[in-house]
Amino acid sequence: MCQAMKLFKSVFLILINVGIASHHAVMDGRGLWQFIDCWAKTCHDGAVPSGLSPVHDRAVIAIPHKEEMKKRILKFFAPNLPNLPKVNKPSSDPNPDHIQSTRFLTVHLSSVQLLKQRIVGEATVPISTPPTTFEALAAQFWIAVARAKGLTSEDITPTLLTMPMDCRALLDPPIITTYTGNCVRSIFVESNGTSLMASDGLSNTRAKIAEAISIAKKKPIGGTNMNDPAQDIMRSFKGLKVHIAGSPRFVAYEADFGWGKPHLHVRVPNLKFDGVYMNVGREEGTVQLTVVLQGGMDEFVRAFEEGFQP
Repeated sequence: MCQAMKLFKSVFLILINVGIASHHAVMDGRGLWQFIDCWAKTCHDGAVPSGLSPVHDRAVIAIPHKEEMKKRILKFFAPNLPNLPKVNKPSSDPNPDHIQSTRFLTVHLSSVQLLKQRIVGEATVPISTPPTTFEALAAQFWIAVARAKGLTSEDITPTLLTMPMDCRALLDPPIITTYTGNCVRSIFVESNGTSLMASDGLSNTRAKIAEAISIAKKKPIGGTNMNDPAQDIMRSFKGLKVHIAGSPRFVAYEADFGWGKPHLHVRVPNLKFDGVYMNVGREEGTVQLTVVLQGGMDEFVRAFEEGFQP
């Protein structure tokens, strides 16, 4: 009995869960992680760290015609005020292909390097800028989802990739680094099965993503106009839609509230279509992917992992 009690004491663990619910109307990914970092350090040290106090005053964002833009955005999302738009209830469809599932994947940066080498090797024209980790993983994710959903090299039906871009450092003047609100814009990239499944599909897909990011950086406020055709595309697009969120730079496992670093970071994205959320993995030199799909998860994992083969 004593031996059993000793064994029980030696393996007993106290697990503490810290849960956070956030909305993009309040803060974006970078703002969320800056807030968590400040919160954790305050708990750990007993005081708000110098220079890290969160700022949530949206007045720090200098956008021309801000009031006019606010009215357009409000009219776009709630055109019949004071009546609010109806919220669609979660589907009770028993079809397994329509049930949303989540999978957590860990990718080592050495594997990402193989992807980057493939991108360079497949390129039919010289690559002026080396592929980033985000671009490489986003391209491979998009292709793997397309394969899992049954797209083929003969499929010319458009597929749409969406992703947010942090605009803090791109605005004039740049926003203070401690701003924890929302400061992202959407980027849209269109392709099809023929392009995604081609022999140079990975390189070509990465090139499209990189070009879209480059264009958005030159005009970060562009696309925030609710009359922009891209917004209509997002609402009315009928083909495969894929969303990329987060960043392989978001340090989800560095927040120490005084109990040590997290054992597991679980993000439950509220997505209406297929997508992935990226953050730094728990193990050094890794990226964690939180994948959300409506059907085809096993097929996706196989297709995704095949892309890392040398």
